[in-house]
Amino acid sequence: MTPVIEGGDVKEPLRDRVLGRVTAEDVLKPGTADILVPRNTLLHEQWCDLLEENSVDAVKVRSVVSCDTDFGVCAHCYGRDLARGHIINKGEANRCYRGTVHR
Repeated sequence: MTPVIEGGDVKEPLRDRVLGRVTAEDVLKPGTADILVPRNTLLHEQWCDLLEENSVDAVKVRSVVSCDTDFGVCAHCYGRDLARGHIINKGEANRCYRGTVHR
């Protein structure tokens, strides 16, 4: 996932796009092999600050569109429970049926 840029202007910064999402792979410090954010980490405000401080310009995140679970959507692909600020609880408000989720 990258920032939304139109006509040279940043319309939606990376931090706004990844906040509350879960990383699909390790996020490396640019120009090094050092891991900034491990895979399967819920990106909260402090992680987003770290991404900005290190000028990370792209993050691969998990998505409900590509979730491989057989029924519904897994908690990692769903991400943050907006009411509570942590990863969604199992079986809570994330019931999507197979026909509505693109695999």
